[in-house]
Order: sequence, then structure tokens, then C-alpha cells
Amino acid sequence: MCPPDPATPDAVRGLDDLPTGTVEAVLRTLPRRAGEREHRLLYLARSLLDLAPDAPAAYWAAAVRFRWTRAAPVICTPEWGATWRAFVRAWGRCDVSVSASRPLALMAEAAAAAGGSPADRLRAACEAMARATPDGQFHLSCRMAGQVAGVSKTTAARLLAGLNEAGFLALVVPGTRGAESRRAAVYRLDRASLAAFRQT
Repeated sequence: MCPPDPATPDAVRGLDDLPTGTVEAVLRTLPRRAGEREHRLLYLARSLLDLAPDAPAAYWAAAVRFRWTRAAPVICTPEWGATWRAFVRAWGRCDVSVSASRPLALMAEAAAAAGGSPADRLRAACEAMARATPDGQFHLSCRMAGQVAGVSKTTAARLLAGLNEAGFLALVVPGTRGAESRRAAVYRLDRASLAAFRQT
């Protein structure tokens, strides 16, 4: 059975009560074009798994309704029930949260092994990511950088800028900020750092 249609007053009233983390997860996982509904709903489910891993799918009904209203112009799915059923399927089959995904696991492991200062941990995490990608380029948000370095995202932004200024990192594509389209920056190791790194 589907939760109430999002057009009803009871459903709409709950949107203002969504926690910030939930709203951020919804906005970060909105589909960008038609045909992405299932894939992006799975991404949403994996993101929400970080917030309440033991919750039943129904716990997220208000979040999924919010997502449905925001995504409707893109996904061309007029029926709320279709989106809800797709989310329930995604929730039932997602067993790895975003925070436990391979990139974050690699970075967290490298940062923990490096120890030292937050900058040292972040540098080790970046090296691990560069090693794990075919072209040495990797996406890294300030939030994720802060998570692996053990600092706030604001401090992580300063650390990333410092690594960039020191010539360790090169910014390939700047990140984008915004309520509806937020993307992590793309980095690579600086050429000199990369050459030294490959010799180790």
C-alpha cells in the first residue's frame, strides 16, 4: 500500500519537517534526465541508509514524496505510486550505504593508516583515490574530505585549498554548489607529486 498522495494536505505538511540531512540526500540524488528514476532512487536509498539503516521503507515516505515532487518535471512519472514502489524495491535491495562505498572506504582506510595531522590524513586519502582510478582523477567533496580527515567540511575546504596551493593537488573541475545541483570537485595529483607517488 502506498503512503498518501503527495498532493494531499497531510503529505505536503510534512515536507517542512524533514531533517536537513534528509533534504540534502534528496537534492543530491535527484535525476538529471529522463530514464534515471530507478538508478537515482537506488542512490537515494543508499544515501538514506547512512541516516537510519534500520528504518523500514515507510519511514522515508515524506522524503520520497518530496523527491517525487522535485523530480516530476524530469522523470515524467505522473503516478506517485510508481515512484513509491520503485523506492521500496531500491530500499529492499540496497545493502551498502554511500558512506560505506568503495571510494570512501579506500580513503578512510588510507587516512587511518597515515595518522598524523588532518592534512596528512587527507593527503593519504587523495593518494589512495588517485591510485584507484584509471586516469588518476577523482571526485572529492568538502564533506567527504572532512569525513576522512576528521574535521568539519569548512576546515576540509581550507585543507584542500592548501594542498592545491602547495602543488600536491590540481583542481581539474571545480565543484558546483546549489540547492538542486551540487557536484563534488574533480582533482588529480599534481604532476610532480604524481611522479614521486608512482615511484613509491
